[in-house]
Amino acid sequence: MTARGVPMLWMGEEFGEHKGKSKTVTQPKKIAWTLLEKELNQDLFEYYKKLIALRKQNPALSSSNIDFFHENPEAKVLAYTRWQEQGSRVVVVANFSDSVLPQYHIPHFPKAGIWHDSISGDAVEAGEREMSIDLAEYEARILVLETDLPQN
Repeated sequence: MTARGVPMLWMGEEFGEHKGKSKTVTQPKKIAWTLLEKELNQDLFEYYKKLIALRKQNPALSSSNIDFFHENPEAKVLAYTRWQEQGSRVVVVANFSDSVLPQYHIPHFPKAGIWHDSISGDAVEAGEREMSIDLAEYEARILVLETDLPQN
């Protein structure tokens, strides 16, 4: 939902359905809607709803602008920013490792200020060109500059 291009969800992927594509069009595999009755699947569905809402609300995620400003192969961390010329900006920091990374240091952060984690709701402060952030294992933090948050 934060990458360039139009996102595609495949047959219930947003709530954990994992069946492959049917071999023939005349014998489609049915989606297991009962998965939504399980808490873990419902949580995944709510997560996708937040991502979809963020994508609709933030013009940076509809632009073609993307910059991978931090790559750390040893720690398995990647960070990139999406932005729109009118100033809207989103930063994604992804931990692809099975390790918790407390106060992980990110140099060359795109902009100082208070950033809002769009999933947890936490506020994270970035200093001048750097940020330290807690990253759980296999976690992606999606940060929006506080000045870019939609007004209620």
